[in-house]
Amino acid sequence: MMKLWLWVFTISLVSRIGAVPNAVPTERISGSAGDVLEDNPIGRLKVGLVLYSDLCTCDLTPNGLPLPFKSPRMMRSAIQLISSNWPYWNRTEGADHFFVVPHDFGACFHYQEEKAIDRGILPLLQRATLVQTFGQKHHVCLNQGSITIPPYCPPQKMKSHLIPPETPRSIFVYFRGLFYDVNNDPEGGYYARGARAAVWENFKNNALFDISTDHPTTYYEDMQRAIFCLCPLGWAPWSPRLVEAVVFGCIPVIIADDIVLPFADAIPWDEIGVFVDEKDVPNLDTILTSIPPDTILRKQRLLANPSMKRAMMFPQPAQSGDAFHQILNGLARKLVQDGRIYLKPGERILNWTAGPVGDLKPCVSATGRHNGNLKTAAGLGQTQTGTCNAIQLHSNSEAYISSSALIFICSLISHLCSLSSAVPLPSIPPSLARMASISKLSTPISAPSPFSSRNSRSSLSSNSFIAFRPSSDSCLNLFASRLSVRRSSHLTGSLVVKCSQGDGNGIPTKRTVLHDLYEKEGQSPWYDNLCRPVTDLLPLISKGVRGVTSNPAIFQKAISSSNAYNDQFRELVQSGKDIESAYWELVVKDIQDACKLFEPIYDQTDAGDGYVSVEVSPKLADDTEGTVESAKWLHKVVSRPNVYIKIPATAACIPSIRDTIANGISVNVTLIFSVARYEAVIDAYLDGLEASGLSDLSRVTSVASFFVSRVDSLIDKLLEKIGTPEALDLRGKAAVAQAALAYQLYQKKFSGPRWEALVKKGAKKQRLLWASTSVKNPAYLDTLYVGPLIGPDTVSTMPDQALEAFIDHGTVSRTIDSNVSEAEGIYSALEKLGISWSEVGNQLEVEGVDSFKKSFDSLLNTLQDKANSLKSASSH
Repeated sequence: MMKLWLWVFTISLVSRIGAVPNAVPTERISGSAGDVLEDNPIGRLKVGLVLYSDLCTCDLTPNGLPLPFKSPRMMRSAIQLISSNWPYWNRTEGADHFFVVPHDFGACFHYQEEKAIDRGILPLLQRATLVQTFGQKHHVCLNQGSITIPPYCPPQKMKSHLIPPETPRSIFVYFRGLFYDVNNDPEGGYYARGARAAVWENFKNNALFDISTDHPTTYYEDMQRAIFCLCPLGWAPWSPRLVEAVVFGCIPVIIADDIVLPFADAIPWDEIGVFVDEKDVPNLDTILTSIPPDTILRKQRLLANPSMKRAMMFPQPAQSGDAFHQILNGLARKLVQDGRIYLKPGERILNWTAGPVGDLKPCVSATGRHNGNLKTAAGLGQTQTGTCNAIQLHSNSEAYISSSALIFICSLISHLCSLSSAVPLPSIPPSLARMASISKLSTPISAPSPFSSRNSRSSLSSNSFIAFRPSSDSCLNLFASRLSVRRSSHLTGSLVVKCSQGDGNGIPTKRTVLHDLYEKEGQSPWYDNLCRPVTDLLPLISKGVRGVTSNPAIFQKAISSSNAYNDQFRELVQSGKDIESAYWELVVKDIQDACKLFEPIYDQTDAGDGYVSVEVSPKLADDTEGTVESAKWLHKVVSRPNVYIKIPATAACIPSIRDTIANGISVNVTLIFSVARYEAVIDAYLDGLEASGLSDLSRVTSVASFFVSRVDSLIDKLLEKIGTPEALDLRGKAAVAQAALAYQLYQKKFSGPRWEALVKKGAKKQRLLWASTSVKNPAYLDTLYVGPLIGPDTVSTMPDQALEAFIDHGTVSRTIDSNVSEAEGIYSALEKLGISWSEVGNQLEVEGVDSFKKSFDSLLNTLQDKANSLKSASSH
């Protein structure tokens, strides 16, 4: 019997609904205090919620929403009012009541908490349960046993701002709000403890951070385009920002020490969010960019779970597992409180002197009369017909429960006061007031998403996204990205990632010519570079990059000039790895991480694009069998479907290419410098497909990396030696001309009966990849080896220089076969001048292999020096 007394206004209301079906509504404008401070209450927060005063024990806000600065006075006045009118309050001095309080520090206005403490607010918190929208561990004004709920966000309003699920995310870090200069805003500074100011001071000019005090009309849409949303403590402490982040799938970055977050039983905050200590705010960029892609994807996958969004929202009608449901769960868990609930004989703890009632006024029903048909509570004496309504708890109970709401959180009140009189809450049994029934609700039950119309489209219903804004890192200083994650209908299934190439839907980052390059002309732009952290690739993905190539020279530069590899290398050395083995583990880690980033494109294109290339040891350029074994090993250890094993097109390795393809391994054939060698490469690919014995060849693909700028560099020197006007006029033309002829060969070889037979088994063409696209001669146009080589079913891999130039002023049109006759003329003219294409190709091949060998040896020497330094340091 006494346990039932703990049940409060919530239960009273639900059990009472059927008795007052014709209650007259009274309109209220309500919302969170932070919202009121931020906007005109009669503006966008005019939600027009209906409050049924006849169903409320006591509405303490008849004249509208009081602001937080009144809360100490109002809390005291509320206790005085209720304890005066309902003697059974005094039985437990509030232990069987709950307060819905402002989203501030419980009963205290935080900026004036000292005054609140002096006035005797704290003793109340030792008894009554507070339903509040903010909690902080060990704070003097907060009851650790109370229930923290999410701030209210209008479900319909949020739904109306949803953007297409496939919209990519191009913002790395997003925040809109005040930064609280302590000198100009002492109250805000008191709340924020310098965290927001530190964010602004450290990152206002950081291209990764889209932060501002402006609050654009596209605020909701922008959050749906961000990967991380900052949630630093502030006025209370962050208004609805935390809710918005979760609902819109933006990973919340929680900067608030000792925070108590809503509904920890339903929402795994540690797994979906990122917690940053206030003292670590200056390192925020490093912290976020160092998060592994797999971790980001895992958080996005969890955020895609509709139950996460549902638990943060107050939809109408109510749904099982929504925020109101979570509140009931929390209250149910507080039913059993041992003997602590009730006062011992002679005990009294509310030793405070009530001040003036202030703004509180008695509430009356809409008919203008009191509704006070109260009965006698067992053992409590005669209840009084007061100025607010008390509601019968349950027909099986002899007790009456009353409650006050210092500030109505409009979502909670809308649930409590606008439910249909005859329909119970979803999944909540009609015997709601019975303790045993309610206790069963401690584990939320699955139910449709609050935005069910969005989630009913297909099995790819819940979408979350990964992407980053521009980075100024030394490895990359270009652009923003978008990478969307879509999940299967069952969250336990494998995660599918999709890269969108949409038009950006109004996001700050503009589409680039790289998108047009792929979408209009069928050429895939790739990036010819790789370094740690590989998340630096994400800005390029947003700009249209669809794959990555690497080579020993790239890794030599990355590992030798960066400290990002030191920790892993140290562990490898300490574990006893030799230098070359350690090198390969460093490389494999980078390739695996990069493959994960491009896997969305691979999936979207059905294995047609989104590849990352890693090269076998250059020492094997003349070792046919060794190359095949190395390719098998690399393919196995990387273990990613979208990895290309790079094999040089040396005479010794042509058979290696065939055998590797025959083993079902996708290959990037590199160091092709002549049309003749290219034809041998195509034949090796076709031979390998035919020898594979596979009935489905769709997952065995290849590209042929045809080098261009190096061709001009060598031939230009030969032309300058010849020195005639005719010779000099051909400078800078050889590479593009030969590439155009290579494309003609491509079209010829991938047609006809032999090829058609392979197509029936799912075979894909071995695309031409234009490599070495950066201009070596500063007198040449910086897009010389990109713009003239545009054509369908090709790839252009570009280092930073070429990529920046083409994005900045490149034009997109099919050019590769626009003037084949001119290319043929240039090719023949060079031959007439005595230039042998075969000799040029052989020389460049030897130089290329030697260059990679030198880079490889140099890197191993650098790693050996590092290992020696580590050993020397450990010995001392």
